[in-house]
Amino acid sequence: MNPSERELRQKSLAVRFPFEQVLNDRVKLKYAPIEFQWNIQENPDKITEPLAFAQIMEKKPDMWGYRRQNGGSDFRQPPKVAKESADVIILDDNFSTIATVAKWGRSVYINIQKFVQFQLTVNVVALIVNFSSACLIGSAPLTAVQLLWVNMIMDTLGALALATEPPNNELMKRTPVGRKGNFISNVMWRNIMGQAIYQFLVIWYLQAEGKWLFAIEGDNSDLVLNTIIFNCFVFCQVFNEVSSREMERINVFQGILDNNVFAAVLGSTVVFQFIIIQFLGNFANTTPLTFTQWIASIFIGFIGMPIAVAVKMVPVDSA
Repeated sequence: MNPSERELRQKSLAVRFPFEQVLNDRVKLKYAPIEFQWNIQENPDKITEPLAFAQIMEKKPDMWGYRRQNGGSDFRQPPKVAKESADVIILDDNFSTIATVAKWGRSVYINIQKFVQFQLTVNVVALIVNFSSACLIGSAPLTAVQLLWVNMIMDTLGALALATEPPNNELMKRTPVGRKGNFISNVMWRNIMGQAIYQFLVIWYLQAEGKWLFAIEGDNSDLVLNTIIFNCFVFCQVFNEVSSREMERINVFQGILDNNVFAAVLGSTVVFQFIIIQFLGNFANTTPLTFTQWIASIFIGFIGMPIAVAVKMVPVDSA
């Protein structure tokens, strides 16, 4: 921004807001912070939404001002009231520290969004499948113990896997999210609905035609079929967990080996699922499956990944 544009914007802001002084893009406030924000990317002269960022220079700390502002700077030793009112305190004057704080903050925000997207998908499918099955045919394909295991995959292991993704420089290229922005974005709803519809259709088809598809016969045919449905459902979540690493990008495998927690959680989920199916039948209400049935279950879960790719190609508003 050249000096003439800077001076023009300062005059414009000085007219529109009761600033005591506007100097070099910094605001000197007498009593309380003025709420404003510049959207540098779209229009430097456009006020987009309330955001208080002030440089408080009074001799006596302004407690109300510190608590109201969203960000601020103080060239003196920060008073106690400033530290108590702040969520993040940067004690050095290195600009790279500010960039690091912003990158980690965005990383935490995006990781929580990934986890919520994964969690809502599992919840929607499990709720609709069990509720509709209980109403229409009188029995649910997923038992209470199986749902507890799915809950552990979804809550504990899913949180460890998706919430521990390390930050990367690509995060700094993303558009900032305003305080009034929707946490569950349209992109998340698109991914959730795409995966939920696929998983719901798969489970319902297996319930209707699973015995014919796998040639299941005998007295325990219902138990075998429900075990296959449970196995397919879990592997759908395993591959959906991988797809949830990126909400918009197609390549979800980039940097997957850099997160050891994610790889460990994914591997332990598969191992424990094998143990539950093959050895804990009385506890989990399952029966051992054949090699063909295992391959089919894994393949059905894997199909969710190309489905996720196709869903990500559907354009939606990122808001």
